[in-house]
Amino acid sequence: MTWSEDDLKQMTAHGVSPVEINRQMQLFKSGNTKIKLHAACDLNEGIHAFSQETFAAYINHFDAERQNLKICKFVPASGAASRMFQFLFENSSGEKKRFMENIDAFPFSPHWESAFGKSLSKNGDEAISFLLSEKGLNYADKPKGMIDFHRYPSGELRTAFEEHIFEGCEYAYGKDKKLNLHFTVAPKYLQYIQDHLDNAWEKYPHKKDFKVNFELSVQENATDTIAVKDDLSPYRDVEGNLLFRPGGHGALIHNLSAIDADLIFIKNIDNVLPENRAKQSHDYKKALGGLTLSLQADIHAFLDRLLDPQDLDVIDEVKRFIEQWFSIGELPEGRKALIQVLERPLRVCGMVANTGEPGGGPFWVKQADGRVSPQIIEKAQIDLEDQDQVAILQSSTHFNPVDIVCATKNVYQEAFDLKKFVDPNAHFIANKSIRGEAIKALEHPGLWNGGMAHWNTVFVEVPIETFSPVKTVNDLLRKEHQSAL
Repeated sequence: MTWSEDDLKQMTAHGVSPVEINRQMQLFKSGNTKIKLHAACDLNEGIHAFSQETFAAYINHFDAERQNLKICKFVPASGAASRMFQFLFENSSGEKKRFMENIDAFPFSPHWESAFGKSLSKNGDEAISFLLSEKGLNYADKPKGMIDFHRYPSGELRTAFEEHIFEGCEYAYGKDKKLNLHFTVAPKYLQYIQDHLDNAWEKYPHKKDFKVNFELSVQENATDTIAVKDDLSPYRDVEGNLLFRPGGHGALIHNLSAIDADLIFIKNIDNVLPENRAKQSHDYKKALGGLTLSLQADIHAFLDRLLDPQDLDVIDEVKRFIEQWFSIGELPEGRKALIQVLERPLRVCGMVANTGEPGGGPFWVKQADGRVSPQIIEKAQIDLEDQDQVAILQSSTHFNPVDIVCATKNVYQEAFDLKKFVDPNAHFIANKSIRGEAIKALEHPGLWNGGMAHWNTVFVEVPIETFSPVKTVNDLLRKEHQSAL
């Protein structure tokens, strides 16, 4: 496509090359690529389960090794809280009625009480206005991590950010008891969140036992994508400028790739428990970490052996290892091909029983090299007009809670270039509107979907009790979030 000089200047200012923009324009023409599912992963067929013995052994392995490692907890936290409260703008919403009936039970209700006294239920609309507007708590314009999630018997309130700090001190520290917490945030909240984290750390009762490092990063402008009109021509504003939009959480593969750590835990900002319910979750994080370290050690040992032509037994041993953990079906022949299979970033992903939560799940997917590997797939990636594919989707027994442990360094302790392991065809085109006009927006392959499509992946069942998402404010009424009291 031919671009004007002003277009090229705008691309340069945004950090996006014309080559990349032309690639995106071609993706719009190609449309969404549907994934071909081979089967749903289930227990013992793609999803592993800890026995009591292996669970304890992997925890012990993690605790023994962590003192030699740099560990980081990576939390995508740029989501706006406004989506949590969307239903409060709908007068006839059943969820709004539930909110009003339980208005005193939310952890942030003390803020209301200071403004309205105890009769919140009689002043519901005023309380909601206070909650959401700039004249009050301004929750409609805050990051989700800044919302009070839990209230403790002492009266202490903790935001999601604060709970992630407390949780991190249980499993996400390594060498020299150094705690590295990395949050991806919206640019306008950078200083606001940094101040909040620093203040929260000062309140942490055992801070003298740890060294803490808070890292904040933003989604790079260069990962934004161009928007188009329904006829697939570039959308332009009234001044003729191109429109760039954030490219979805898949753009965060750049942020993840920049982290220098031996082990990275990934968890969403809204999936956090109060202290008195969190021990089981912490133990499973350690077990997943221990399994990741064990698998990484096996991979590195096999890579060394594959370089020795005198080691005649290694070929069959590597094939059995790959089939046990990473894939099914026909494997490539030869040492070089097996090295290519093993020499990838590694992730171990917790999976919970499917209870109907929205989101992706674990499936077997055929790769270009003929292997069938475990992948996290979203419903939007599946051809719902293909009844065989729908049947596989409906047979799924587990759900992805975003409970992931990553090892992103190779056998030489060099960081993998994670962008090389993305499936570029796993993009997503969404229908949006701006000023009443329909547009199409392009999202990069999702961070834990197409963004990690060519990683070596292991799924492990974890208890549903370790998963406590807060997608709407009414989720804070669930017993696991109320039990801090």
